[in-house]
Amino acid sequence: MAKQTKNSSAGFTLPAWVVVVTIVLATLLAYLPAFDAQKEFTNWDDNLYVTDQPMVTKFTADSLGKMFDLSTGVASNYHPLTMLSLALNYAVTGSSARGIVAVNVLLHILNALLVFQLLRKLTSGNVVIAGLAGLWFAIHPMHVESVAWVSERKDVLYTLFLLLSFLAYISYVTSKKYVYLGLTFVSFVASCLAKAMAVPLPIALLLFDYWYDRKFDVRSLLEKVPFLAVSVWLGLVAISFQQTEAIAKFEVLTLAQRFAFAGYGFVMYWVKMIVPFDLSTFYPYPTTKASGNVAWWYFVMPVLAVAMIVVPVLLLRGKQHARKVVVMSMGLYVLFIALVLQFVSVGQVIMAERYTYVPYVGSLFLLAYGVYELSLKRPALAKAAAALYTIALLPVCYTQVGTWKNSETLWTRVIDLYPYEFTNNGSSITVTRVGAPVAYGGRASYYYDKNQIDKAFADLRVIEIVKAKGWKFWQALGVIYGMKNEYAKSQECLTTALSEQPGMPSIYYNRGISYAFAGMPDRAREDFRAAIANGIQGDDRYQSISGLARESLKLGDNETCLTASEQNIREYPDRVDGYFLKGTALVNLKRQQEAVPILERATAINPNDASAWFNLAIANRDIGNSGAAREAANKAKALGFRAADALLQNLR
Repeated sequence: MAKQTKNSSAGFTLPAWVVVVTIVLATLLAYLPAFDAQKEFTNWDDNLYVTDQPMVTKFTADSLGKMFDLSTGVASNYHPLTMLSLALNYAVTGSSARGIVAVNVLLHILNALLVFQLLRKLTSGNVVIAGLAGLWFAIHPMHVESVAWVSERKDVLYTLFLLLSFLAYISYVTSKKYVYLGLTFVSFVASCLAKAMAVPLPIALLLFDYWYDRKFDVRSLLEKVPFLAVSVWLGLVAISFQQTEAIAKFEVLTLAQRFAFAGYGFVMYWVKMIVPFDLSTFYPYPTTKASGNVAWWYFVMPVLAVAMIVVPVLLLRGKQHARKVVVMSMGLYVLFIALVLQFVSVGQVIMAERYTYVPYVGSLFLLAYGVYELSLKRPALAKAAAALYTIALLPVCYTQVGTWKNSETLWTRVIDLYPYEFTNNGSSITVTRVGAPVAYGGRASYYYDKNQIDKAFADLRVIEIVKAKGWKFWQALGVIYGMKNEYAKSQECLTTALSEQPGMPSIYYNRGISYAFAGMPDRAREDFRAAIANGIQGDDRYQSISGLARESLKLGDNETCLTASEQNIREYPDRVDGYFLKGTALVNLKRQQEAVPILERATAINPNDASAWFNLAIANRDIGNSGAAREAANKAKALGFRAADALLQNLR
């Protein structure tokens, strides 16, 4: 068994009930901004998880089955329990970001209490170590992203089941009752179904065996086989989803750079645990020169990371219990941070605060143990250090929660930390500092949705000036240039977007609109045709088919107009464009008898369409139906169609 540790030291005691109350109250205080009535969903994946996710917003038995279907991924992840929890949350609280984050905060409090209980068991009831670690886990600013971000429900949920699995395994090891091993397995599977980051658990169980001086024999290893099988299976499922979008191609970074960046993350997560400064929701990769070189000190980081693991173990060779604490705490940290150290690049960031959520269980354990050991010799100093650290964490945590109020506050914080800086000498632009283009694009998207077009344009202009990558940003800029009637610039930006994302139907669609407004019907209809061929969906598909028909009319190609209009009618029988454009093409082709019922259908769908009434009047006039022609022409005149007067004169 692990060595007994004292529950208190001279002048340093913490009753368990005080710890529990303190954790709950401190967490609620630190996360008060999360309950702000103005709290909004952000445009960073919240649409994928909630606002535009039918499995959540329209929860049914069918959607439940789809959640657990191995072919169903959300944001390049397989996490059915997370999606189920969001669906149930949505069913109760509705489309309220505050309602979902409130549940995240509740889960976070439970996790902090479970960390407290876990470390109490590991330290044979030492409330000081367990209490400090549990409290710091609850209010650490690096954990805000996992709690205040709607899309990170998966973090707080998988951690809940992971900690329950750890506790069940300790009960198994200490009691030898297989029911606890079964509970360990069930909790582990649930954790994996909430987020695949739980897959290192089978190896983590070996750390608990080591802590409790359990023999590493065939039996103890065979117990882990079912766990390992689940880890491999769900790990492969997760990788299959990540490979489609999130994992960068290996050749993007050199092998040396990957080791350097992994070492950097390993060290900086520790640094930010102790001194949480310059916190950001986005940590972009450092810029590289054309040669692919990065600053030399990045390559020192892997050496420092290895030293952080090895040196304490070597120095504590004669102190068995302290050595055990280091192995246990550092082991938990290493196991759960290893998968996200960006040796295999997932996403666009070199590190992310949400990645610390479970690993900090280990590192905060070590920090709390260090404070406890100090209290045995210097109780006043230990109490002061613990108090100062706690007091320092609270306001930083509170402030960081506030950055998640909405997309503007979220991305403004990133831009403040990672702005683009450049000089313009009139003939060329020199970028002196590379920023985070995703932040400019994300804030611009927020402004655009709020109809603050000038603000959106200002952010996207930065993308244009520095020629940053990102097809979505260039597409948005092209759309805004179109809104400003600067069609040449619009087409240029959309062509840039298409060069980065060939075949993207929305880009073809938007460029088609730009060409149409610029009076270039031949190019417009080719882009509309490309948008349709590349599978554009929703209202944009309807508009693309309409655009193809309309631009063909402008070119005098009535047959192509007819073909596109008939497709529109087949796919959208209750919408007006197909009928109006088909009827117009039939009038142009002198097939007036066929045109009349089609145009009548158009006017029935939209009685306020003056053009449809006028064309119907022409068709009726040409087949000799003067009464119907006059009636339709009068309708067109009443709706302000100028040519209707001349037609009415002709019909007298």
